[in-house]
Amino acid sequence: MMGWFSKHLFVVLASGLLTNMAGATEFDKPQPAVKKETTRNLQQYVVFDLDPRYHRDPPACAVIRPADDKNATSVLATEVDMAVATHAAGYLERVIAPRQRDRLVRKLAVDLNHSGDQQVFARSAGCRAELTWRLIEASQTYAVSLSSRRVGLELVLRRFDQDEPLWQAQHITERSDGGLSLSPFGLLIDSVRAGRFNQNKDIMPSMIHDVVRRMLTSLPPTI
Repeated sequence: MMGWFSKHLFVVLASGLLTNMAGATEFDKPQPAVKKETTRNLQQYVVFDLDPRYHRDPPACAVIRPADDKNATSVLATEVDMAVATHAAGYLERVIAPRQRDRLVRKLAVDLNHSGDQQVFARSAGCRAELTWRLIEASQTYAVSLSSRRVGLELVLRRFDQDEPLWQAQHITERSDGGLSLSPFGLLIDSVRAGRFNQNKDIMPSMIHDVVRRMLTSLPPTI
């Protein structure tokens, strides 16, 4: 009886794994960094590039915003906006957070995706730089006894009047729970753990904060 249970449970797990992996959502793949500089933190690698201009004239202020409309409409946009603003405040003298940014955009009737409007915003807000974020990956896999989540971001700091970034970084992290135990009892325990992990809505926001925090350790603070 136990052998029949194990055999059929493995079949269900395998089919569920294939189905859920096929349905995982992914954004653009990471782009290679200009330099291959890395910093190790919390047992993870961050790929980044720091331009010498940053040390000569670091920006006093940066507005936090998504890199484009695709990222702005992501279901994770609010969480990423908040995470970047929260942690960037520990590195830059002044940060224009999402709510203040949106109020200024409405008041000035500007679109920060257009260079002309960027200059209007920079003069009015007294903020000449932007720190943009882009999702490079976001996926979730659930296969009865195994559940995992993966998220990756790119941050780019540049002045509004310059195309070349002063600093940019990319990082991807992954968390999982459950497993593929060889015993029926082990599979049952793994299924419970995977189910709890899959239903936990605090995991993705926590992962986003981890990714942002790790990337910003490669940015020399100006405060």
